[in-house]
Amino acid sequence: MPIHNYSQITVQQLPEAKRKLEIPGMTVNAWAIANATPLRTLDVATATPTDALNAIAALVADLKASGVLPP
Repeated sequence: MPIHNYSQITVQQLPEAKRKLEIPGMTVNAWAIANATPLRTLDVATATPTDALNAIAALVADLKASGVLPP
């Protein structure tokens, strides 16, 4: 598979670049997370599993807001 450099892409080219980067046959399901408290600062030395899950929940929310993941 050839390696493409998309670093100079323009806004008008985004839909075509997204299409090229998609994996054929892959279906995308919506992500749903409940009862999370957004956490965007994580100290890996002292974080609890709940802290890690809240950080993941914040990441998923940010990816959904930016359109990377479906709403």
